[in-house]
Amino acid sequence: MGKNIFGIVIAVLFVIMGFYLTTKESANNPDGTLSWINYVGVAGIIFFGLVAIIGIRNYIMKSRQNN
Repeated sequence: MGKNIFGIVIAVLFVIMGFYLTTKESANNPDGTLSWINYVGVAGIIFFGLVAIIGIRNYIMKSRQNN
């Protein structure tokens, strides 16, 4: 169970990092165009957000099976 929690926490941290990259780079770019860092941030939010959701779902399912 600890391995699942660790994976979920790491995925959530990567989602937070994606939000940071997206908002920090947008604030520093006055002309409003998107750079590759914005795309990396959005891709990180989507991918690691899905990983976190799947991990949480699997954690809940396994805890229900153990009861």
